[in-house]
Formats: sequence, C-alpha cells, structure tokens
Amino acid sequence: EIQATNEQKRVFMEDLRKKLVEGANFEEMAKKYSECQRSKDKGGDIGEIRHGNLTSKEMDKLAFSMPIGELSPVLQSNAGFHIMKVTARTPAVAATDTTPEAPETARVSHILIRQVPINRKKIMDTIRSNKFAAAKKEYYQSLLKSAKVTCFLYPDMVFE
Repeated sequence: EIQATNEQKRVFMEDLRKKLVEGANFEEMAKKYSECQRSKDKGGDIGEIRHGNLTSKEMDKLAFSMPIGELSPVLQSNAGFHIMKVTARTPAVAATDTTPEAPETARVSHILIRQVPINRKKIMDTIRSNKFAAAKKEYYQSLLKSAKVTCFLYPDMVFE
C-alpha cells in the first residue's frame, strides 16, 4: 500500500511535468503543488546553490549540466519526488589579489512532492515478530497434540 501511494505520487509528478512542458507556469505550479516549505511561496526558487548542496548527487549533477530554463525529468530523493528548473548559472571566478575565489553556482527552482516515508527496519522487525509469534504458536500446538498428560491420583482420567 505504501509503495502504491508513492507510485501514485510519481505518476502525479509525471503528469505535472507534462503540463509544464505544454506551457504551464512553473512558479504558479510550484506555489500550488509543491510541498517544500522553504521554496513554495517563492515559486519553487531554492536560490543560488553550490556543488554538493542538493539532496542527491543526481540533482546536483543536473543543476550544473542542464541548460538554463529546461525542466529535469522527475527525480526521486530521500525527501520525495522533484522537478527541477535551472534559472541562472554563475561561472566560477578565480581568486585575484583583491578578490577571493568564487565557486560556480546555479540558481535552481523545484517542485517537491514528499514521498511516504518507509521505515524498512520497523517493517522488517514487525515481519520477524509476526513470524516468530506464528512459529511459537504452531510449536505449542504441536506440543499439545503430542503430549500425553497423566494424573497419578486418578490413573483412569485421560487429558486430551
């Protein structure tokens, strides 16, 4: 059920991306649909970022390689599903006698739809616990079936 919900969110983002490709306004869509509290009210604008500042290596790589104004495919990170758009890029500037070095930056906007968190450890612990409880019950049932209880005070009495 959790996986189905995340798949539905991915499909929603694919549909949203199609609308954007067909000409829908990115900033309006970000304000309407994005679940990123930091950038939603700014039309999805994250601001200027440096290499390594995004939530995944794939997103970081795209931010510095995508043509300006182009939409990314739907990307998945630990936070959820993203559509990115690079709005500007500033090249790196070497240090001079009077100014420090400035790294390359990209101005990025995105739309984020959060995925349903999957706590794999908790799921595995629950599965193990349920399997153990079922095996223990089965074991006790088998003991009861094979056990012969005898009362020494009343040898004629039979327990089943």
